Amino acid sequence: MVVTPSDALVIDTGEFRRVVEKALRFTDDSSAIVTIGIRPTRAETGYGYIAAADQLQTDKEIFTVDAFKEKPDKETAEKYLGRQLLLECGNLCMECAYYYFRDACICSGDSTDF
Repeated sequence: MVVTPSDALVIDTGEFRRVVEKALRFTDDSSAIVTIGIRPTRAETGYGYIAAADQLQTDKEIFTVDAFKEKPDKETAEKYLGRQLLLECGNLCMECAYYYFRDACICSGDSTDF
């Protein structure tokens, strides 16, 4: 399942498709939620940021997340730019069956260990 903002402007549709397909392949066999980060070209105050942690051994483009940072002021955004943080643009990929089942159990009050 792919969740995207309704007002997103995708310039390089081929690259976007490649990244989404890779994220969906990654989530096929896991309970992971993949958030797609964009490498900023300038300090942005209108987006939150993602601080990446460890690079996965199986894929050099997928990282675990260290932290999500709220929309910063200009000074903080400039610091983030120098630290190689990614823009959090609201695009998420996940295996939907897992989340539908999990949410159904939670809503019904079943005690399920996820």
